[in-house]
Amino acid sequence: KKFLNERGVKDRIQQFDARSLTPGIRSSVNKIIQQKSDCFKPENAMRASKAAAPLAAWAKANVDYAAVLERIGPLTTQLNQLEASQKKGESDLSALKSQLEKIDKNVEKLRKDFAKNCKEAERLQEGLEKAEHQLTTAQDLLEKLTGEKVRWSQDAVVIKEKNKQMPRRALLCAAFLTYLTKYPEDLRAQWLKQWSEKLGFESTPLVTDFMRNESQLLQYKSEG
Repeated sequence: KKFLNERGVKDRIQQFDARSLTPGIRSSVNKIIQQKSDCFKPENAMRASKAAAPLAAWAKANVDYAAVLERIGPLTTQLNQLEASQKKGESDLSALKSQLEKIDKNVEKLRKDFAKNCKEAERLQEGLEKAEHQLTTAQDLLEKLTGEKVRWSQDAVVIKEKNKQMPRRALLCAAFLTYLTKYPEDLRAQWLKQWSEKLGFESTPLVTDFMRNESQLLQYKSEG
């Protein structure tokens, strides 16, 4: 109650950014939530104060959201690396195209010189073969870089799409943990479907896949 009566507390809550939670702070807050789980139940918090229940839910959701942000950190780093690699590939591709244009000009000049100077045919032929070899090498490299560019672009699209959905999936998971854990499976599925449609998902995302990796899910399944 003292905290809620502080000046500017409403603005501080509205402007709070879960990214500011360090792993240490998040772990400490999560420990408090687990130790005093009864205090964070809506019915118990409501008895203390009408504002306490939504504030407790807000705190739990921010802790869960901060954990999600921590897990997607490697994906964000990978995306940045892919984008940097793509830019470098495009730069190398541009340089190769410029080199190819120069080689084409050299080849054309050699052909004209060959027509004008039959006596230097052998020397010009050697130069031409060298230029054509360079052209073939450059074309092979260009084809490889083109394939890499396609792969990088596809990876970038997949990661961007995952990051684009991440806030909505995090919100859905936070809502699931906050409100649906006490309900049976059929009610959970019903509410998840409604929330997913409102958040713009084509189908209901799997909350368990998002919050746990495959090995953890298999362990939970084996343990019943």
